[in-house]
Amino acid sequence: MANDILFGEFKALTYKIKIYHIVAVFVLSALLLSLSVFSFCSSLSKKENCTATVYGTVSYIRVDRQNKWRYQNGKKERYTETTMTTYISVETDGVFTKGTIITSKKMKTGDKVVINYDPDNPNTYYLNNDTGEFIFLPMIGIFLLLVGLAMTLLYRINKREQNSFYY
Repeated sequence: MANDILFGEFKALTYKIKIYHIVAVFVLSALLLSLSVFSFCSSLSKKENCTATVYGTVSYIRVDRQNKWRYQNGKKERYTETTMTTYISVETDGVFTKGTIITSKKMKTGDKVVINYDPDNPNTYYLNNDTGEFIFLPMIGIFLLLVGLAMTLLYRINKREQNSFYY
């Protein structure tokens, strides 16, 4: 008798945990899809507003290497972290007054860069038609949405089988 009560409580708890996992996956999916919509709207706004163009040339690339330590598989291991900073010299047109743009995008010295900027707000610009869209956010969001749907379907099938097994 006590085992049946304990089993019933355990069964109810596992169902609650499953529901919480399903809800968490759907919330995370909704968050990622919302961020991707915001990113898409932001990039559209940049494309619409940044109508003026100036040109630049990659003048200097700085590569910083930093030695760091981490523990992996119980052993202390040394690794190198590399950061790359690209400096672009800009041919200003009087409105866009930044003489140098610093970016972390990978380029080569001497590369020509197209800089589209907003004439009303020259601090808003993008390089080489790259408005900063996050392509991986909607893909991960859709993947998590499909995982959530699969989890819901499996939960409902499992619950139906459990109910028909005990009654």
